[in-house]
Amino acid sequence: MRKTLALPLTAALLLAGCSAPGGDASGSGTPRPAPASSESAPPSSAPSSGAPDAAGRLRHFTADELEEAARDLADGEAGARVTNEAQIAELAPAGEALLQRMDVSPAACAVFMNVSVADQLERAEVAGVSLPGTSETQETTVNFSSYEDRTELEEDQGKGAGMLEDCGEFTMDLGGQTVTTTVSALEAETSAESTTANATTVLAADRELSTVTVAARDGHVVVSGSVTGLADEAEALGLAAEAAERGLEALRSR
Repeated sequence: MRKTLALPLTAALLLAGCSAPGGDASGSGTPRPAPASSESAPPSSAPSSGAPDAAGRLRHFTADELEEAARDLADGEAGARVTNEAQIAELAPAGEALLQRMDVSPAACAVFMNVSVADQLERAEVAGVSLPGTSETQETTVNFSSYEDRTELEEDQGKGAGMLEDCGEFTMDLGGQTVTTTVSALEAETSAESTTANATTVLAADRELSTVTVAARDGHVVVSGSVTGLADEAEALGLAAEAAERGLEALRSR
């Protein structure tokens, strides 16, 4: 959830039909943990103290605090789904096993696929929320990542930039199913220290899915807003920036 790579990769796997309905990504049929609903009980652990840091930037947040912020966004939204760090960690092994079986072309782009979620979870706290859109195919997601060490945040963000520069288009093959992904940079603004945006299109067989993501980096935090399944790129960009801004405000109000 920490890189711009995460969303297009997830979309690619869904389009390729690599996940069995109701099962894990390996197709073994093991039930996935159900996403927490907006009515679930709030996390019990106490939040860390403090407001923004001395420079006015967002401080480091605990995983429970990020989950609480995600629940703030889900509040009152019918069909909203909150995903906490424990759920992400539980799904990670199956997703990583699937990635290891993929053949990526150009081969140099494989480095962006070989992402260990377990390693990333040691570097940052995460949470997310999925919000329904105006149609069955549209969805808005807000992902939160908080790093205690800002250097590690900058390193992860730099890797995402490398993907845009060197692998704007690449293919993934798994068992004869080819998925083509294209990624292009966009321009967006938020109230964060820095903002980046990109558009991703995933094509598998005759199915195509587009996603626009706006990533807002502020202090120790990255908040990403993504809109999937909206044909109008400009409209999707505006909605994604708005979603990221809502995520920032949810953290600033804590």
